Amino acid sequence: MKRAGTIALVGGLALLLSGCQTGAGAGPQTLSVPAYRQNLEKKYPPISVWLNGGANHDSAELFLAELRATAMFTDVRDRRAGAPVVLEILFQKTEKDGSSAAGVAKGVVSGASLGVIPMRYEHVYALSVTVVVRGDEIKNYRFSREAGSTLFLLSDPWAKERQVCRALLADLLAAMQADELFEQTVPALLDGNGMRSE
Repeated sequence: MKRAGTIALVGGLALLLSGCQTGAGAGPQTLSVPAYRQNLEKKYPPISVWLNGGANHDSAELFLAELRATAMFTDVRDRRAGAPVVLEILFQKTEKDGSSAAGVAKGVVSGASLGVIPMRYEHVYALSVTVVVRGDEIKNYRFSREAGSTLFLLSDPWAKERQVCRALLADLLAAMQADELFEQTVPALLDGNGMRSE
């Protein structure tokens, strides 16, 4: 009898773990990312980025790192007072069903199982950006993406958020280029000194 219980326990654990692998093995959802020009003849002017207090630290750092990595701007600073060009960024992540109670319940179950039971989370990520030049708002952008992830013991809990942040940033840069914001509008507002050579 004891042997049958052990076999059932091991079999159940193997079944759970195989479920985890199929949830992760199906591959992460890839998000479509719009193309934007990266190799510019002239870099855009320096910008200061103001991220909302509601964004977690990882998201704020990711946005700054990704903006810097594009090498499109002469400088990207975090909350630089007095900067002539500012991007005010509001990043939000909400449960797709609109309730955090389901997320808490899933967290309790996952925690009680020590992360062995995989949990599926569906979120809506929203990005709102206001471009401010010399104190005047000149353009607003809003984007959203829906994404889900399966979390379990061996998964990276921030992988999906990093992927979505990159996709939203690509949405923003593509829209700014389509509007020729940093090619025409911002330089004109900066008295023709907005574009700088590399």
